[in-house]
Amino acid sequence: MQEWLFPSNLYCICCGKAMDIRFPYGLCGDCAENLHWVTDRFCLLCGKPLPEPESRGEGKKETESLCADCRQNGRAFDKGVTCVWYGLLERELMQRFKYGGQAWYGEKMGQLMAEKLQREGLRADLVLPVPMYPGKEVRRGYNQAKLLAEEISRKLDIPAEYNLLLRKKETAAMSSLSGGERRGNLLDALAVNPERMGMAKGKALLLVDDVFTTGTTVESCAELLKQAGASAVYAATFAATAGRTEIQW
Repeated sequence: MQEWLFPSNLYCICCGKAMDIRFPYGLCGDCAENLHWVTDRFCLLCGKPLPEPESRGEGKKETESLCADCRQNGRAFDKGVTCVWYGLLERELMQRFKYGGQAWYGEKMGQLMAEKLQREGLRADLVLPVPMYPGKEVRRGYNQAKLLAEEISRKLDIPAEYNLLLRKKETAAMSSLSGGERRGNLLDALAVNPERMGMAKGKALLLVDDVFTTGTTVESCAELLKQAGASAVYAATFAATAGRTEIQW
């Protein structure tokens, strides 16, 4: 009823400009063009955008298909996908979604993520959001990862499970921490719900979060799910930072 009375597509979720409600995903044509979509050059393991290859002798180009982090350290999850590179426009959009009370963005972003998963041919038995500490979710009013997972579940007709992974304690915001600090920040913070552990055994699970930076949170969740018997763990995020080589736009 609320969507019928006040269609969310009336205004672009990026620039706020009034737009034709027939445009998909709540994006006007200009913003759809200006977002940094992850299309042809991305890490085949984690999904992060890759820098343009450098020429190497006689015009040959570097053909590496993994980012530096995946080449050096591998991943606990089996494959990751993302929709956009986390640039200034994408950062502003995510800030409004996470901290600006714009919960309805989750529907639009979730639709884009679902389409990316379809293009990549990724299927799972269950969709799981990265958990948020209950007190923090109450203060914010929602868990943005859960909103994304709900839409992906609906679009791809895959059951969602919201209580298999638990966040046992509140942690500091990851954005200001280094890689080592992020790992320490999550120490004993995440767990598989012992009452639902059987749901992971032999299943392909899709972890959903908003932004992929170092991957510490997704890695920690994937490790726990693999220990619980998951046959595969995939990761889907709306945005991802670039690899160690900064991409210039």
